[in-house]
Amino acid sequence: MLKSIAGITIVASKKPGPTITIMAGTHGDEICGVKAFKKVIPNLKLKRGKIYFILGNLKAIKLNQRQYQTNLNRLFKEDSLIDTKTKLTYEYKRSRAIMPYLDDSIALLDIHSAMDKDSIPFAICEKPFFKIAEKLPVKIISSGFTKMEPGGSEGYMFQNNKIGICIECGNHLSDLSDQNAIDAIYTFIANFNMIDKPIPKKVNVDFIYKTKVNFKPIKYFKDFEPIKKGSIIGYDGLKKVIANSNGFILFVVSRRTSNKEAFLLGKYI
Repeated sequence: MLKSIAGITIVASKKPGPTITIMAGTHGDEICGVKAFKKVIPNLKLKRGKIYFILGNLKAIKLNQRQYQTNLNRLFKEDSLIDTKTKLTYEYKRSRAIMPYLDDSIALLDIHSAMDKDSIPFAICEKPFFKIAEKLPVKIISSGFTKMEPGGSEGYMFQNNKIGICIECGNHLSDLSDQNAIDAIYTFIANFNMIDKPIPKKVNVDFIYKTKVNFKPIKYFKDFEPIKKGSIIGYDGLKKVIANSNGFILFVVSRRTSNKEAFLLGKYI
């Protein structure tokens, strides 16, 4: 029986099936996966199997910094490859607490993000797992990290004949990274037939607003944010601009000149 550790949530079905691990916060300032856990776990119902949701570097997450003492994602390897000084760190102890759960799993998805504001989503895994990685919300799939940067979680899985994929979801603070993390989790789980394959929501854009004088929204609107009929969206000159139906709003921008696109409205099909 596995030893209980801090920072783990176990979601299990009553039906037997595969055991997989999904990890986030391996680097403490990469929070898209941490936020995704809060949205996914409470409503997740598995058809079969079991998932270990693990928050990696708990101390670094609390401090919102990459690491507490050293890089956790270089420590998933044999003891003989780790120096004595590193073995005194919090991250070393944390890696040894996590590894039994990886050993008990057939597959791992490790969720990351990047500091670069223009970072694009990409996956890191070895070539046997490209078919799975292709299903994730990424534009590039990269291999070779197991050899070049040993100690990564996905490399540890590969070296133990298990599936290991790291996904870089985009910039640390991007809303798109948050959504990529959520999409990646559901897609990865569905790959093992533990949930039904996610079906994209279908929408229809049916209204475009163009400025009469100049338009300023009353707040920041996220793309596809739900909106109710009669809600104030902003002001065009001195006139209120109001949603003409229930649905969602998209591409909201301030406009200083007339006859310019300011936002779109639509409905779910």
